[in-house]
Amino acid sequence: MLCLAGALLAHLAADRLFLERKCLRASMRKGIKSVLLLALAPLLLHAQGFWVKKSHEQWSAKECAKLLRDSPWAKSRTISAVLITPIGQPSATPGRESNPELTYAVQLLSALPVRQAMIRQTRLSADFAKLSADARQTLEARQAKLLAEEFKNHIVVRVEYSTNVPSYAQDMARYWQTRPLPMWQQDTFLVTSSGRISLVDVWVAGGAGGLFELTFPRMVNGQPVVRDTDKSFSLEFQSPAFGPIQGERVLLEFKLKDMALDGRLIF
Repeated sequence: MLCLAGALLAHLAADRLFLERKCLRASMRKGIKSVLLLALAPLLLHAQGFWVKKSHEQWSAKECAKLLRDSPWAKSRTISAVLITPIGQPSATPGRESNPELTYAVQLLSALPVRQAMIRQTRLSADFAKLSADARQTLEARQAKLLAEEFKNHIVVRVEYSTNVPSYAQDMARYWQTRPLPMWQQDTFLVTSSGRISLVDVWVAGGAGGLFELTFPRMVNGQPVVRDTDKSFSLEFQSPAFGPIQGERVLLEFKLKDMALDGRLIF
C-alpha cells in the first residue's frame, strides 16, 4: 500500500511540475509577444505616414515635398550619363555638365493626398503670403474646386520633368509639347492586371514647360482597369535621348496596399 501511495504521489508531483512548466512557457511567450508589439508599435505608426496621423492642414513644407516625391502616390526617376574626359584634356569644359541628368517626378493627381499636398505647399510659400486679399481669395476658390473634384471616371497622372543641363531644358519642353495624341497612345500606358491601358487625353504645359498630365480611364468595357485584388499598377512611358543621355523606357510602380485611407483605396 505504501508503495502504491508513493507511486501515486510521484505521478502527481510529475504532473504538477509538467503543468507548471507549461504555464511558465505560455507566460513567457505571451510576455515576449507583448514586448515585441510594444517595440514594433512606433515602427508601425511611423509606417502609416504623416498623411494618416494628421490633417493635411498641419503638414509642413518638408512633408508636402516628401508626399509629392516619395510616397504611395508619388515616385521619381532620374536618368543620367557620365561624361569621361580623355587623358590630356582639361577635366571640365566650361558650361558643360559632367553628369547630365533628366529627372521625372510622377504624382497621381487624382489621389486626394497629392492635391492636398500641392495646395498646402502653395499656401506655405512666401509668394502666397504676398498675394493681395482678392488674389488670395481667387486662388483659394480654385484650390477648393480642385480638392472637391472626385475623378470618378479617370486616373490622372501628373509628370514633372527637369534637367541639370540648362541647354536641354528647352529641347525637353519642345519634345513633349509637339507630340500628337496618337504618338502618346503608342508608348504611354497604365500597366495593370488588365493589361496596358492607353491614355485618353494628355495636357502639356506650354512656355518653359516642365509638366504634363496624362488621363487614363478607370473603366474599360465595363470593368475597372485597377481591381481591389491587384497588388500594384505602373506608369510606363518613353524618355527621349538628349545629348549623351540615352532614350529609356520608364516604369514606375505604385503599390495598392500603401494607398488605403479610411478603409478604401485612393488613387
